[in-house]
Amino acid sequence: MLNLKPTPAQAVELLSNLIYLKDSKLLQACLANIPRDQINHPPRNSSEALEKLVGVSSHRNIFPSDKVSHEETENLRRLELLLDAGARWNPDLKDLRYTRRYLLDHDDRYIVQLLRLLLYTPDAANLDTLLELCRSQTLMARIGTVDAPLVQELHTLRKTRRAVSGGDASANTEKAPVAVADTPAA
Repeated sequence: MLNLKPTPAQAVELLSNLIYLKDSKLLQACLANIPRDQINHPPRNSSEALEKLVGVSSHRNIFPSDKVSHEETENLRRLELLLDAGARWNPDLKDLRYTRRYLLDHDDRYIVQLLRLLLYTPDAANLDTLLELCRSQTLMARIGTVDAPLVQELHTLRKTRRAVSGGDASANTEKAPVAVADTPAA
């Protein structure tokens, strides 16, 4: 199908559907037809294909298997291909709870690798959205079982990005000068 040389717009549309085929070579061929500046959709500057891949559910079996491990490795490979092509992850905030739920279906090591790819690939993810995804105590506990330094980094990032509010004890608030009424000298 890719031998037909789709237009960049057609390739972007095809890209979102290729995520479910789990074929890195086909994905790579499709990405070759998309200019770097057209892989992300304008409203949120985010790639629908990358959003789908981050939020893809694992079909984990209660018994460990090499098939699940291979699927997760393949997902990470496709994630790297999309990030290398310039795809950005900035999903709608209302979709984060589903992404979080599906992410928790995966192995702890997979979760850490995925988050590290999004966090450390330059300009790959909206940091505030990524921190919101990691707001779950369950997710943070799962990350902590594999990568305690990542948990600490996320906590530090959250503290440095936190908006200063009026009720914040560390907020620097200035008081308006008190107006002194001129009192006539007696």
